[in-house]
Amino acid sequence: MITMDRRKFVEKTVLLGCSISIFPALQSCKTTQSMTSEFVKNPINIEEVREVVYYAHSDLKQVENLISKSPKLINSTVDWGDGDFESALGAASHVGNLDIANYLIQNGARMDIFTMAMLGYSNDVINIIKRSPSTINIIGPHGLTLLHHAEIGVSSPDLSDYLKSNGLKEKFIETFKN
Repeated sequence: MITMDRRKFVEKTVLLGCSISIFPALQSCKTTQSMTSEFVKNPINIEEVREVVYYAHSDLKQVENLISKSPKLINSTVDWGDGDFESALGAASHVGNLDIANYLIQNGARMDIFTMAMLGYSNDVINIIKRSPSTINIIGPHGLTLLHHAEIGVSSPDLSDYLKSNGLKEKFIETFKN
């Protein structure tokens, strides 16, 4: 059995399309790299992303200023390494900053289960877990759990109790402790 990750699959598909000219739009492509660059139109400056994520922990005025200058930052994420991705909404959520989280959501930020837990959307979080039980142990930015988010934000003892009594394994990934 041959296994292939998504990136290799896309590369092979593009190269195959280039070599046999199935797709007219691909006839002129020379390499997978040139195809990739065609899809990446205007990358966001990583320093701007880091800045909005940094301020999303605590400074609503700065977040408003940065988002007004560059609305594309609203859903951008920083890769802090080792799979630790954080968006501005993720930052606001794991510190329980309701004002910043609400501002970001009102301006188009994509809410995830961690934000729902922080905002006290207990029924929604529980319904997701019931449909996909392993979700109870997923981790968010910096290795923080759903329980952390449920307890840092809007008081939702029902969600905390549900998580504790339905298999949550409270953990904080070792790589993030150091």
